[in-house]
Amino acid sequence: MTKSYHAWLKKYTIHVSGDVSLSLSKSLLTQNYPQHTWNLDSKQQYKQIKIVKSRSIAILTSMAGRSVKIYSLTQLKRDGQSRVKRMTKPIFTKHFDHQVIEVETDPYDKYAFFSLTDFGKENLKDEIYCMDIRKYKKIFRFKTKGEWSKFIFYHPDKLLLISNWHSNNLSVIDIKNIRKPKLIQLLSCSISPRGIDFTPDGKTGLVAGYYSRNITFLNYNHERRLFNITKISKPFDYPNYSGNMRHVVVDKSGKYAYVSNMGRNLIHKVDINKMCILESFPVGTHPNTISLSGNDKYLAVSCRESDIACILEVESGRIQSIIDTGPMPTGLDFKHYKSNIYKLYSTSFEDDTVMCRTLSLP
Repeated sequence: MTKSYHAWLKKYTIHVSGDVSLSLSKSLLTQNYPQHTWNLDSKQQYKQIKIVKSRSIAILTSMAGRSVKIYSLTQLKRDGQSRVKRMTKPIFTKHFDHQVIEVETDPYDKYAFFSLTDFGKENLKDEIYCMDIRKYKKIFRFKTKGEWSKFIFYHPDKLLLISNWHSNNLSVIDIKNIRKPKLIQLLSCSISPRGIDFTPDGKTGLVAGYYSRNITFLNYNHERRLFNITKISKPFDYPNYSGNMRHVVVDKSGKYAYVSNMGRNLIHKVDINKMCILESFPVGTHPNTISLSGNDKYLAVSCRESDIACILEVESGRIQSIIDTGPMPTGLDFKHYKSNIYKLYSTSFEDDTVMCRTLSLP
């Protein structure tokens, strides 16, 4: 365990499930389950991981390596100590001239979408790349018309929304005809928009504003296939330091959203109908990517500066488990498999490893 972990636990012991003290803190670390670690190419800066359960694959995006790599989840090998490791050879690799930032898939696991950028360093135009993940074939490559395109959201009305960090807007791309994408809207948004998510019916959306330190609420007009801003919240806890809103996920009921606040080390629970923050839960330092389990019972959080991932029980906001990761955990995916069994996948941005931990949660 890292020093930052000890410092964090000492400060936030009351938020941990059960009667826990520093002397008992190791009980929080998920143990007695095999940890799958992939030792991948160095200096790749793996940014995001997406698990496609139906195809038993993991998709990784790489910034420094400028690539997409796909690994099989069924290819395993063991070392001499019976510790399970993933095969290090990908089943598919594609290199780009851009950095590859985020990945999203459609609901039917037919297509994967990747954001390509270079943060203005090489005068490359930001793009979205679409791949058929059944055949690993290119479907389209399309300019977003935004600057520093990052997060991608697949809207149920066959639209892509891409957050543009530097141009402070969202690109809305119509993919009704998957082979002929069309840019239909550039929607001005908060400063440095990052995470995007919508209610299951696609009517109400939330956008995390990183440097504006707030949340933008969107409404979707189905007939016009356009989005409008219904509310831009005030910065959190103003006039105090508000932190930085980064990622947002909405539960299946469409009633609540969860937002990671990197600067304040908090997870905010948002009432979507009232468009306000209900509660805030402390987690590790610099909470980054968040992921809801398929049953909406738990929220996983990668905490970049604590080198841990936290598992929150969403009903209470209390921490159910803490997992040691590699340095600077960034990408995250969290899956519910059966009964009380879950799997947490995370990428470590600093040492180019991927961790998979099997968890047993109440």
